Amino acid sequence: MVEDKDINGKKVIPTVYFFGHKLFHKSLTLDIENRLIDFCYAMPTAHVYNGRTNPQGNYSGDEDLDDIFSMIWKIMRKDNPDLFLPESLIQKSAIFKASPNHRLTEEQKNAKATIIDRTVNAILSDQKEQLVFVEGDAGTGKTVLTSSTFYEILENEVLKELSVKSCLLVNHEEQMSVYKNIARKLGYDEERVMHPTTFLLHNSILDKETNSFVPNPDSMMDIVFVDEAHLLWHQRNQKYDTRFKESQLDEIMKRSRVTVIMYDENQVLHKGQVSSYAYMDKKRKLAKSQGPDPANGKSNYIELTNQLRMNCSVDTMNWIDSITKTLEVNPLTLNKKSLDSKNYEIRIFDDPASLQQEILKKASHEDTRLSRMVADFEWEYLNGSRRTNGYYQIPWIVDIGDWYAPWNEEVYHLEVEPYLSTREKKKYQMLDWAEKDTSKNEVGSTFTIQGFDLSYVGVILGPSIKYDVASKKIWFDCHNKRYFRPYYMTGKRVLDDGTTLDVTELIYQHELRVLLTRGTKGLYIYACDDDLRNALKQSITKNPN
Repeated sequence: MVEDKDINGKKVIPTVYFFGHKLFHKSLTLDIENRLIDFCYAMPTAHVYNGRTNPQGNYSGDEDLDDIFSMIWKIMRKDNPDLFLPESLIQKSAIFKASPNHRLTEEQKNAKATIIDRTVNAILSDQKEQLVFVEGDAGTGKTVLTSSTFYEILENEVLKELSVKSCLLVNHEEQMSVYKNIARKLGYDEERVMHPTTFLLHNSILDKETNSFVPNPDSMMDIVFVDEAHLLWHQRNQKYDTRFKESQLDEIMKRSRVTVIMYDENQVLHKGQVSSYAYMDKKRKLAKSQGPDPANGKSNYIELTNQLRMNCSVDTMNWIDSITKTLEVNPLTLNKKSLDSKNYEIRIFDDPASLQQEILKKASHEDTRLSRMVADFEWEYLNGSRRTNGYYQIPWIVDIGDWYAPWNEEVYHLEVEPYLSTREKKKYQMLDWAEKDTSKNEVGSTFTIQGFDLSYVGVILGPSIKYDVASKKIWFDCHNKRYFRPYYMTGKRVLDDGTTLDVTELIYQHELRVLLTRGTKGLYIYACDDDLRNALKQSITKNPN
């Protein structure tokens, strides 16, 4: 139902849409309703009065769901294009991607059941410091699993009777905004979603003798979800109060019966978030030792392996894995159109202008509108600080020779935001970087794109990412002062086991992986280093058939 208003803001007769189809039956109709609810989550003008869904399993006719839903949406969009946004735009939006109502894979269903089961057991048996360790590469569905399980716990009648206390933590501003938007759409208090440091401060008391924070016994949580757990702090700094004496994960576990973490060791991007291998391995072993029957595999450790983001072949995924994990450029065979066997496109460009032109072409088509350029953090950008030429503000830029483009959010802050009303600014704040119209003319960083999907991603690899022809390995010229790197991505760090590690190369490698795994339909690359660019081009063989 669409509630209309006249020019004076007075409500008039609402519009009600009725749809029928010869193929409709109960299961298909319920899935149409489920998807309509998911689409409404992603529409800033829509309010969801009934956010509870009932995703159906496999059934006769489920192969017609996509076509029938698209037909329904196109009819409504034709009737009211301002309200009903393009289908492709909604499907690529961050809030739609993180919706708790998506149909889960069998792997995700099993993980969800395990988490809920462990929560109930911990409450009934008065267990504490139970750790459910969910591990998986980028794109294996950790965020959807988090969202689906968290809101199932809020809605589950059995858990309601147990008065389960729960919250969701994430140390990532863009992802935080997504989860808060979902909470608002579902009618829940958005304060259930918070930063890890905020959670710890709210659930602690200060021991004056030791001047340290300790758990408040009156505010024990039953279950705490931590998405992007690889972003938790292991080093005290201005964002993590020095009066906490242990790593954030340990402090969180002390304040919850069950702590569920979503972890990918290849996405740590800040030296304060780097932990020793021994520390995380100890947590894995702890999770594997907990549960109803650890000896027979029924433990609290869960591994997600199905790639759900990148619709590419196994060979393409292996090619990307070799570049980002072993720093090798292995052979890859594509067809004459640069597509793999699943129509995933890989292209290597000779200059950044050509890459930008192709990304803009993709962004101009409705089904690939969320195509953007990104780059590693080698060009100066000071968050919260405006750059000037002595007379007026100018953008922080990524520049290569005569070519340049603004860094993420620069066009918005300089050319759009000053002319927006307070209401319009709030609307923009609900969007992540890639969803803003201005972003198609900008270059995203690892921090704005981490955890999100793009249709096609155009990756610029800076001059410090090099290729050694003799050893046939990628290497990082990470201590060359000609190249900009923010302080928190370089240097040495004392780990929790007392050892000292220069984390610069490790973070470079993680950044490379985050950037190369954003595209759902294609990956375009321009490498500043001639040898690396040539190695990437030569690694690809075009099959004429």
